[in-house]
Amino acid sequence: MKQTNPSIAFVNQHSAWLAQLDSPTLLAKLFNLCESAGIYVVDNRQQVLYWSPGMEKLSGFRQEDVVGKPCLSECNIVDVDSEKEQLIRLPQANTSKVELKKMAQVLVDPISIANIVRFIIELDIFTTL
Repeated sequence: MKQTNPSIAFVNQHSAWLAQLDSPTLLAKLFNLCESAGIYVVDNRQQVLYWSPGMEKLSGFRQEDVVGKPCLSECNIVDVDSEKEQLIRLPQANTSKVELKKMAQVLVDPISIANIVRFIIELDIFTTL
């Protein structure tokens, strides 16, 4: 029997309450709560929209040097139909690499005419190579 994801269960149980919240404000507050996690957001063209302080620590690349630019090839999202985990070797600013578990979550902007797909990635550190 497949287990229900606790996040999905929460959203299903509290959908009426969540519908009253301002989505951009909620997302910003969630980013603030998770600022030490390795999280980034790219658009459907693989341009970096958000680079968390946790990503700065993991990679050594500063937010102001990454946002608005194409993401690293290791961070590209190529399979939008699944939420499978993937092991990657992320290059760091100091030329070393760190092995990470990459998990993608797809978010679709229902208001956009172009229906832009955005991704949030959480990276869990395994080893520094």
